[in-house]
Amino acid sequence: MIGECHGVYEQLSCMCRQPLTDENVRQGEKVTLECRLPVDELPDSVQWFCKDVELTPSPDYIIEPCVGGVCRLTICDVFPEDSGSYSCVATYAGQPVVTTMNLSVVGQWSYDSADLK
Repeated sequence: MIGECHGVYEQLSCMCRQPLTDENVRQGEKVTLECRLPVDELPDSVQWFCKDVELTPSPDYIIEPCVGGVCRLTICDVFPEDSGSYSCVATYAGQPVVTTMNLSVVGQWSYDSADLK
């Protein structure tokens, strides 16, 4: 379910207080994906996925530590190939809480002829 949070954790509401939301951005922009988990308690683990592939910190993907129940992933310079489904999976006592969104990247770089000299 795009833009919704789901998961099983007997002592938590399964709904994120702020799930990820779909975004449309232009190529070359910086985008930050943010969700607020059901509780402020630090999860056992947090993983970010793009098209079902786990993301790791890199110059392109800044994965911030989850603080106060807020998890963030920043993509510094988006390209059309960054379009797709992104998920944040927080695990509490072995049970996942998942929120998913769709990122659409549109547009192309336009170069001024002066930039080519």
